[in-house]
Amino acid sequence: MNDDEHIVPRKRAVDTALGADADLDESEGSHRGERDPGPSDAGPDDHTADRPGAAPPDRLEADQQIVVPSAEVLAVVRHADPPAHPPADLVPFVAPVVDAIGEPDWYLTEDALGFAEPHIPLAFSRWRAEWERTWTLDPLSSLEGLYATSVDLDVPLLQLDIPSGRCLIGPSDQRDLPRSMEAVREAVRERGHHGYGFVDATPDREAVGLARTWSGALGPELLAADRSLRLTMVPSTGLSATRLIGTEHTVEGVEEYELTADEATLRGRTETLRLDVESARVLGWLIPGAARWRVRRIPEVVVWARTFDGLAECSAYASALGLDILVTTRRALGHAADTT
Repeated sequence: MNDDEHIVPRKRAVDTALGADADLDESEGSHRGERDPGPSDAGPDDHTADRPGAAPPDRLEADQQIVVPSAEVLAVVRHADPPAHPPADLVPFVAPVVDAIGEPDWYLTEDALGFAEPHIPLAFSRWRAEWERTWTLDPLSSLEGLYATSVDLDVPLLQLDIPSGRCLIGPSDQRDLPRSMEAVREAVRERGHHGYGFVDATPDREAVGLARTWSGALGPELLAADRSLRLTMVPSTGLSATRLIGTEHTVEGVEEYELTADEATLRGRTETLRLDVESARVLGWLIPGAARWRVRRIPEVVVWARTFDGLAECSAYASALGLDILVTTRRALGHAADTT
């Protein structure tokens, strides 16, 4: 029996993965092992998600069997109350909301993301920095793997047990966090396993570091899929791509993806798969905006480097101020007003 037969498509809570206003609890069917079909908000003329470089759709048709990539987890420290009013230049582009812990907040609207000038999101980020700092960690499924690994290595990181995609780390729980993180990092390094890293190789695009990483700690993982293509990570071979249209065909050990105006090309260790642009949209979900990326085998300890470093810096900052750390998959982007 090969690795693919053991795939567990862990939960991709769509509202969380894309930053929607949703509480994730077991009663709402948000547990692991489910796909998350939901009503579609896109009309028949909305082709935004059809572009390979576009982000995943924000709602899923039940019959499309779409799986979106796991949401990135953020560590957020709020050091001041949000302002009562936004700057004049942001008034048309933001909306008041109640955030994940019941506090008032300001989010950038979906219309602003879709139609505003590029400088608006940047101005919004600078404004948010006046009352909170944010560190980007790894995708939720990756942190599930890190938590499971820490338990297996007998150095459990209880602060990362976040099945709902959200938790609060208070000052008392932060004291041991840097030491615990370093113990796990060293144990992972000594174990000597490997993972995989995605490198954004888009021409004329300055990208530093790995755009995406993956560990096989929890076995094979279904990264993303739609009716045309299924992308799976397998510990022994890395990325596998399965074309679902026509005769099903799988390319294992994908090492490079390249997008042109006419087609998308996946180059594996022994063969190449070419797809028309419409059938390749899932590939753009892994690294939005990238026209070329490569997959490389890396030490497993590098897979979680962003989380190790981010949480260490975040906890030092929060501890110095005596503040909570909110670990969440919810981004302050793309929300309608919600003041209830």
